[in-house]
Amino acid sequence: VSRVGSFNLPRPAGYRQWNDLVTTSDKRFYDQLVTTFREYAKDRNLARPYRRTTIGSKTITLWPSFDRNTIRDELSQVRCNPPGGYGGPTKVRIAIAGWFDEFGTTISRTVRRLWDSGCDVKIITTLAGRGVNRVLRSGRGRGPVPIRRLIIDANGDRVPEKYLHMKAIAIRGGFGKDTSADVLITGSPNWSARAHRSDEILFRFLSVPVYVKRYSD
Repeated sequence: VSRVGSFNLPRPAGYRQWNDLVTTSDKRFYDQLVTTFREYAKDRNLARPYRRTTIGSKTITLWPSFDRNTIRDELSQVRCNPPGGYGGPTKVRIAIAGWFDEFGTTISRTVRRLWDSGCDVKIITTLAGRGVNRVLRSGRGRGPVPIRRLIIDANGDRVPEKYLHMKAIAIRGGFGKDTSADVLITGSPNWSARAHRSDEILFRFLSVPVYVKRYSD
């Protein structure tokens, strides 16, 4: 059994943060994660730490990603108005705690292109950098991409009592060659230069409508 999500393990993760956790009983993924854990435990750099493994309809990506931008590459497979499919524009729902710097801004440009191409995009975030906001809130093309900051700061002390800590994307519609795809991408990395130099994990699930509906809801 393997469980992957956005949780850290201090008390605030339980009572202050919105997190997610996905469980799979696929032994091949379990074996992959055990191998990776053993590498972590040795606490030594690997010559090729980036690893991407596809097993059936699931893909696991292990960072650091170095010069790769895995999130941008995943979103680049989205098709906004595929023939057939679900009979409408592709829906993209993004819940990302933090995205910053040029790494995050590069992703925001891809999201912007999807929005301008007709995709149904909605975003919730805890904190987006100035470059990201500049791209997404621009009035050009279709106008600003729908984005909402999701925190609760009831007493106004600028320390939120609750905030989003997830890093997930739910896609329903065109993805790659599939015109009626249901795709969930979730895991641990924020969308930043620091994250793509860190040990992080990303899961992609294809053809799981129940996951996409739950995350979209």
